[in-house]
Amino acid sequence: MQNQFTVVTLNCWGLLLVAKNRRKRLGYIAEWLRKSDADVAFLQEVWVQFDARAIARAAAEGPLKHSFHFVSGLFGAGLMVLSQHPIQTVQLLSFNAVGDPLAILSGDFYAGKGVGWARIKTPSHGEVDCFNTHTSAAYGFNWQEAKEVPGVLQPTDKNAAIRIAQMLQIIGFIHSRTGGTAHPIILAGDLNSPPESLETKLLQQLCPALQDTWLAANQGQESAAGATANTPDNTFGGTKGQGKKPIKIDYIWCSGHSAASQSQVLADRTPQGQSLSDHNGLTSTVTFEGHKAGAQWMIPQPTADLITTLELARTVLTTGHQQMKSGAIRGGGLAGFSLAATLILLGFQLSYPWWQYPRALVVQRLALTIGQIQTSPDQTNTRKSQQCSSQP
Repeated sequence: MQNQFTVVTLNCWGLLLVAKNRRKRLGYIAEWLRKSDADVAFLQEVWVQFDARAIARAAAEGPLKHSFHFVSGLFGAGLMVLSQHPIQTVQLLSFNAVGDPLAILSGDFYAGKGVGWARIKTPSHGEVDCFNTHTSAAYGFNWQEAKEVPGVLQPTDKNAAIRIAQMLQIIGFIHSRTGGTAHPIILAGDLNSPPESLETKLLQQLCPALQDTWLAANQGQESAAGATANTPDNTFGGTKGQGKKPIKIDYIWCSGHSAASQSQVLADRTPQGQSLSDHNGLTSTVTFEGHKAGAQWMIPQPTADLITTLELARTVLTTGHQQMKSGAIRGGGLAGFSLAATLILLGFQLSYPWWQYPRALVVQRLALTIGQIQTSPDQTNTRKSQQCSSQP
């Protein structure tokens, strides 16, 4: 139907020398995208330029004529957007908090992870703002019930504070790029966080117009059917997910749609019977409607629940900062984490009308608790990106 919009996301597991059968698998992913009828596709972990170009060429033989590969850091951002519709504007916001420089094998510090923004022009929906992201890994998948916020899982892994800071930066970037517009918004990618986590709670509360499309299409009920990692049907699940339960960490969030008509996890295989990646993909079909000029529908309500969630985020960030100061998390370079968190939170306060909220100073207290650091007005940290399509 003309008023429907189909989205797909996939973490491609494209690590050079590390990912199993990378060249062949990403070749099959390219062929899979060539046959796709999606309006827009979001890819993560496309780290190698050769793979990005091959995917762009193959996809352009099908409906996905336009593509953009975001390049940043030593290994790149790993993010790629492909679209049936022309890409008008792009920008990459690199995360300020990135990880442990001494954890060489994890690579989080050296990858240029962030959130990529692409504004596409569609014939039926006008301009659509697309955000593609991949946050730092939750090694060990450690969350525990938060006493302060019932029903919310608090992250306790070594990247917990870093991932919270990244989520706040994503939220601030979405508001900064969509404020005052009536454009539909899509956020997709690998959040490395389950639906009940503090990370996703922050996204839900600070971007209230965004809806988890899988949840919306499945009567609001989470189930194992929505899991995208460590799933028993994934041929790489036994390698990376041994002893772990299936978990949903890949998402498609959309704004202003009355309902997601369908959303399903993808378990496509190569001709040899292997999964396309160590993650399963996700596709959703949505209908955009109800957008209002000025994007007032994106402003969160000043509830006690919101303040409690922000205070829990402060606790996680402060704990992470203290661990870094004490050396529990290694790497002198991580002194920059306090700078990153302060920049994110103060920037978020300055670019968004927090002063309208009761007890809004909790955000400022959160920043000041982490560290007394001078802030810079430039919050975008835009890096060089690589256009992959041949469009003008």
